[in-house]
Amino acid sequence: MLSISPKAIYVLVICAVFTLLAMVPVVRADSVTYTFTGTSNALGGDGLSLAFQYTTSGFIEPNPASFFLRLLASQLDSCTNCQVSSTLPAIAFSEQGPTFGDQIQFNDYTGHGSVFAFRLGAFEAPGTYFSPDPWNSGTLVVSTVVTPEPTTLFLLGIGSSWLFLLVRRIAPGSARACSRPDCGPAPTAQREKSPHFMRFVVDFDSQT
Repeated sequence: MLSISPKAIYVLVICAVFTLLAMVPVVRADSVTYTFTGTSNALGGDGLSLAFQYTTSGFIEPNPASFFLRLLASQLDSCTNCQVSSTLPAIAFSEQGPTFGDQIQFNDYTGHGSVFAFRLGAFEAPGTYFSPDPWNSGTLVVSTVVTPEPTTLFLLGIGSSWLFLLVRRIAPGSARACSRPDCGPAPTAQREKSPHFMRFVVDFDSQT
C-alpha cells in the first residue's frame, strides 16, 4: 500500500496553490478614486483651500478636447469650497498636451476658477501627482479598488476542494482512513480475539 508522509502532502498542497495562482488572472480594478487637495494661491488666486473626491468605474480616458469631463458638485463624492449649481460644473478635467499636461479646473463658491496642472497621463494611472509653480499648488492621488476576478475565485475554490479531499483520502492516521479493513494491520489485542488466530494457536499446540 502506498504511503505518503505528511510533509510530502503539505509540499504538494503548497505547490498546487501556487500553480493555480499562476494560471489565472488575479485581480481587476473595479473603481478608480481621484482625491484632490490644493490652494488657490497662484497669481490672481483667492487663497481658498480646495478639495474634492471623485470615484468612477474606470480611469478618465484621454481626450484632445479641452475640458473633456465636467462634473457638477452633486456628482462628486465630496467637495470643499466648490461651486454648487445644477448647471455649472464644479470640476473640469482636461488634457492639454505635453506642454501643459493634465489639468483640473476647480470652480469655487465665489465663482473663481483655479487651474492645477499635473504631468501628462496622471489621470490614467495610480499614483500621487503634484501641481507646481507657476500653477496653483495641489496634490492629486489616483487610487484603485481591486477585487479578485470571479473566475479566479471559482478556480481557487475548485482546486482547494480537490486538495482537501485528496489530503483526507491519503493522510495517514486519520480515523476515516483506518476504519477500512485494508487500512493496515490490526492491533495485537484485536488479532488475539480473532477466530483465525485462536485456531492457529490450537493447531500449533497440537503439533508440538
